[in-house]
Amino acid sequence: MSLSANRRLRPLLLVLSALALLPRASAAPKKLSIGDAAKEMGNHVFFATGSAMPSNLVPAMRATALARPHRTNVYYMSTFATSQNFDAKVADKWHPNLLFVSPQNRQAAKDGTATLHRASLFNLGKKIQSGEMPIDTVVVRVSPPDKDGYVSLGSAGDLTLMALRAAQARGGRIIAEVNPNVAHTYGNRIKYDELTAVIDGGGILSEHNGIQPGAPEKAIASHIARLVPNRLRTTIQVGIGNSLNGVGAALQQKRKMRIWSEMGSDWVRELMVGDKPAVKEAVFSFLHGTNALYGLAGNNPKIRMATTGEVNDPANIAAQPRMRAINTALEVDFTGNVNAERIGDRIISFPGGQPDFMEGASLSKKGLAILALRSRNKDGGSTIVPKLNGDVVTTPKEHVDHIVTEWGATRKLRGLSDAQRTYEMLRVAHPVLRAELAAAPLKAGLLQQAQFDKLVRSVYHSIRLAPAEMRRDVADEALKRQLVTAEQHAKLIEGLPVVAAPPAAQ
Repeated sequence: MSLSANRRLRPLLLVLSALALLPRASAAPKKLSIGDAAKEMGNHVFFATGSAMPSNLVPAMRATALARPHRTNVYYMSTFATSQNFDAKVADKWHPNLLFVSPQNRQAAKDGTATLHRASLFNLGKKIQSGEMPIDTVVVRVSPPDKDGYVSLGSAGDLTLMALRAAQARGGRIIAEVNPNVAHTYGNRIKYDELTAVIDGGGILSEHNGIQPGAPEKAIASHIARLVPNRLRTTIQVGIGNSLNGVGAALQQKRKMRIWSEMGSDWVRELMVGDKPAVKEAVFSFLHGTNALYGLAGNNPKIRMATTGEVNDPANIAAQPRMRAINTALEVDFTGNVNAERIGDRIISFPGGQPDFMEGASLSKKGLAILALRSRNKDGGSTIVPKLNGDVVTTPKEHVDHIVTEWGATRKLRGLSDAQRTYEMLRVAHPVLRAELAAAPLKAGLLQQAQFDKLVRSVYHSIRLAPAEMRRDVADEALKRQLVTAEQHAKLIEGLPVVAAPPAAQ
């Protein structure tokens, strides 16, 4: 070839070389039956969070795994998977790895059937990214492709999208149920052609229906609302837990709020609907609620779904203006350390995103880390305790600004001594338990006699200020314990509806 011809071909060769370096379009995913799709899974399978998990694929995959000669590791976050998936009889071949503990898998967490990955969600995300969890398959429910060829993960971003990208990077697989009931949400869309295998689905999405708040929850929410400014740009996060069920309604009259939260449940609808919504923009890592909530997020540019790596990063949380992290727990000690995980040796939950958000909020400019819980547990004992159960600390006291119960909120704990913190904690403990709880700190010198006496006197005043629905039972117990006089008791129940006596036994 002549030199002049070579020169003429050089531009064409350069173009062809550049084209060769461009990523090639993925092949369309295989459309399979449920049984055949199950056979596509690898040995380290991540199931998407909550309603993004295609529950109809799980039994077929479990059956496939049980027929294999080797173990299949399965990674679960918050899940609707049935307890059968965590049975000791299947664990050798279909082995659960728990990133979060929920009612279906608590027994497996306790008896050693499952491998436990106890860490905050932000740190779990880093483990997925690093390959410490060698996930090679992600199983997820997605929307049908849009006009541009993208599907949405709907209610999930969180660890699901992080696991998906990590699996792709090592040549792994994405097995998806394509379901028209999955909302097209922003921030968590991927190309349809990135999926490995798909099945058709049409079932309604799994739902989490929260318990309606009672009088104690409404009282807790009203105390929290006083810690959230109005008409000043403020960011809120709300965790999961029955004690927080009234927060949405209590914040409805606020303005200029935005949401930056790991989870969104139906309290989001209370704040984002109507002519003058309290919240106009929100970022979540996953949604866990009803189909009405999922519908609100669909094609809604005011709601963005993001990964745990973004949403739960304490630095990103700290950057939010006037961040209010609102979480709950099983118990807190006299200095403000938090246990949201264990009752004795029984594992109830894992850290989740609480440590990430409490740390971030405590570092936010004018931010507050708020921990709210009912003052009594189901057995009637105090949730404010001298020492945490089993010494499990989910959130350390350094990352807690206010403790809130149905009886009030502490003053800001940051900067207070342990003695000052103890008094503040006892001030919001259940009224009939305060004197009993205060006896040991008084003896140890953490409380002064004057403070102890004030706590005893506060019993009557706390009950008097309580909502009517809470007053009678507490007043009756206070009288029985001789914490109020008969005259004070009469004043406390004055005007309350008369409770009918139970019918006599026949």
